[in-house]
Amino acid sequence: MSIGPIHWLAVHGGSCRIDISMNGSAVPLVHVVDGVLLGKDYLWGKEQVILNLMQAQAKGGRFAPSLAVFASCLLSERIEQESLPVTVLDERGHGSAWRGLKAFTSYLRSHPGTIVHTHGFKANVVGRIARTMGAPMAGLVATSHGFDYSAARLYAYNALDRLTARASDAVTMPDESMLRRFPRGARVKFIPNAIPDRDVPSAEERARGRARFAWSNGDFVVGAMGRVSLAKGVPELIAAANSSSPPVRWTIAGVGPMKADIDACDPARLTAVGYISPSDDFVAAIDVYLQPSRSEGLSLSLLQAMRAAKPIVATSVNATVLAIRDGVDGLPVEPRDPAALVSAVEKLRNDPALAQRLARSARERFEALFRIEAQAAAYDELYADVIANRKREEPAAR
Repeated sequence: MSIGPIHWLAVHGGSCRIDISMNGSAVPLVHVVDGVLLGKDYLWGKEQVILNLMQAQAKGGRFAPSLAVFASCLLSERIEQESLPVTVLDERGHGSAWRGLKAFTSYLRSHPGTIVHTHGFKANVVGRIARTMGAPMAGLVATSHGFDYSAARLYAYNALDRLTARASDAVTMPDESMLRRFPRGARVKFIPNAIPDRDVPSAEERARGRARFAWSNGDFVVGAMGRVSLAKGVPELIAAANSSSPPVRWTIAGVGPMKADIDACDPARLTAVGYISPSDDFVAAIDVYLQPSRSEGLSLSLLQAMRAAKPIVATSVNATVLAIRDGVDGLPVEPRDPAALVSAVEKLRNDPALAQRLARSARERFEALFRIEAQAAAYDELYADVIANRKREEPAAR
């Protein structure tokens, strides 16, 4: 990993410039995430966001990223493969955030001048507790990746995260509509998700993907990606597939609690191909990307479809309306409406020129807004601003 010096960075909102370097080297940065539920098998959206961001930060050289997890998981293994430092806070394997709190405060005391970036309600709260316990840190940034209400206890956890938000120097989120959910006095900032760029899939890549999933050239394939669950709109996906006719084939790449419901369907209409990583073959092979979610942040799968120049049908929920504009970059539809999904898909199947126009525009919008370099630069600016603000506050505190 090549780490360059920190240059003079502009302080947000003014013309003053603050040197945030530490003896000419990169500022240490630790990303903190709960690893208990992640496991060794799957890398979901939040974890992929962290991986992408850390890779870009390591290349950028202004901040030296590392990872702290409460339990070993696939994310920690992937970060180690990038030759970036990883700390497992609960080595006994329990993965308890509360057991890891003591280890985390010890870590910070042995790594002075570190920016702490927490991810998700559990890590966010633990980071704030560590600060109140006197753990030294150059700044504390938290990210709320979305509000998960799939279990009753999560309502309380998300509420606690929001109520304690003022204890972080800044809280970021990928969905602009989330900003208003946080209490007055919390410093909140919208930073959209992003992914690394790559070329639009070639004809050869499309053919390889079609062969992998046994789809013929005559199949018109509508593909979704994500957890096979209620929140991702799987009931609507099933209803849409059951009401449409060949040659339209519906499919989803992912695993989850509703996979058995998919497997019970007519495989000529709807199939689940399992968890696909990397997903390049799947995205290259489909004709239309479908996102039927009932709720959604700024989906990385949606960004992958935009990057691949695929025509998109997606429910107009949360940050999806930021990503695609109606009739410009895709066809948004109301959630929980299978008939609307079928109608939009049929519109694209029957009008190839429209599908191509939307696909080109989606690719252009990805290039303009959702490349990983833009997200990394936004966080660079935020970290620098947080450090500068804390330096200004220190003399007053003394």
